[in-house]
Amino acid sequence: MTMTCSVRMVLAGAAVAISLAGCCSDGARSRAVIGPRGSQPNALVDLPTGLASLDQDDHSHFEKSAIRLASDASDTPASESTTAPLPVNEAMRLTIRQAIETSLTQNPDLVALRQTEGVSAAALGVAATYPFNPWVQVQATPYQDARVGSPTTTAHYVLVMQQIQLAHQQQHREEAAGAALNGVRWNLLQAELLNIAQTQRLYFAAVYQQGLRDLARVIADNNAQLLTILERQLAAGAATAADVAMVRMDARSTQRQMQLAEANLQTALLDLRRHLGLSPDAEIALDDEAFRWEWAVTTKEHLTALSATRPDVLAAHADIDAARANTNLACAARTPDLQIGPF
Repeated sequence: MTMTCSVRMVLAGAAVAISLAGCCSDGARSRAVIGPRGSQPNALVDLPTGLASLDQDDHSHFEKSAIRLASDASDTPASESTTAPLPVNEAMRLTIRQAIETSLTQNPDLVALRQTEGVSAAALGVAATYPFNPWVQVQATPYQDARVGSPTTTAHYVLVMQQIQLAHQQQHREEAAGAALNGVRWNLLQAELLNIAQTQRLYFAAVYQQGLRDLARVIADNNAQLLTILERQLAAGAATAADVAMVRMDARSTQRQMQLAEANLQTALLDLRRHLGLSPDAEIALDDEAFRWEWAVTTKEHLTALSATRPDVLAAHADIDAARANTNLACAARTPDLQIGPF
C-alpha cells in the first residue's frame, strides 16, 4: 500500500510539473500590439477606394477600428510585415500573419465575392452615362394625290428625334448605383474581417490542440519510463506486481490519450488548410508565437466605436441610400419625357 501511494504521488507530481512547463514556457510574455498601417494585409487595412457616397469620417474611423482585428507580436521583425502568402504544397512554419494573408488571398468564398465588385462598378459606369440615343425615322408615301408635281411624285418624311428626361432621372440612377456599389464593398470588407476572425480562431484552435498533443506525449513518455523502472525493480524484488500492473494500465491509458490528441490535432489542421484554400496534403508547422501573446481587455468605449463603424451596419446604410434613390427615380418617372428633333 505504501508503494502504491508513492507511485501515484510520483505520477501526479510529474503531470503537474509537465503542465507548468508547457504553460509557462519562455518565462515572460510579449504584449500583442496593434501593428502600423504598413504591417497589415492590404485587404484588411486598405478600405475600398472610389466609393460614390461614403462619408470620409466613417471611412477614417472604421479604418482605425479595422486594424485592431489583426494582432501583431511586438517582437516580430519589421521584415516579416510583407510576408508573402504561403504557397500551396510547400512545407514551412506557418505564422498567424501568414495564415491571415493566405486566407485573404486564396479563400474561395472571398475570391468569388470579389468578382461582384466589378459588376457593380460597371453598373455605376452605365448609370453615369447619359442616355443619348437619337433615332431616325424615314417614311415614304407613294401613290398619293399630290397637288404639286406629277401624279407619280412620292412624298418623303424624315424625323430625327432625341428623348430628353426632365426630372433628373440620371442623377437618381447614379445615386442608386453608387449606393449599391458602396453596399457591395462594405459587404466585401465584412466578409474579409469575418474571414480574418475565422482564420485566427482555427489557427489558435490548432495551436491549442498541438499543445495538448505535446503534453499528452510527454506524459505518455514519462509513464513508459516509469513502467520500465518498475519492471526492473520488480525483477530485483523491490516492487510488487500490483504496482507494475497499475502503472502498466496508466501507461496504456496515456498512450491512448496521446493518440486521441494527435487525431484532434490533425482534424484542426485539416480545418485550417481547408479554410486557407490549401491542399489537404500540405505539410504546415504552426509557429509558437501565440504562446507569447498577452490579450488586452477591450474597453467599453472601443466596443461602442467599433459597433458604430461595423461594415454590416454601413452596408445597411448603403442599402437605405439605394432604396431612397430608387424611390426618387420612381417619383421622377411620373414626369413625361420630352422628345425633340428636326422633322
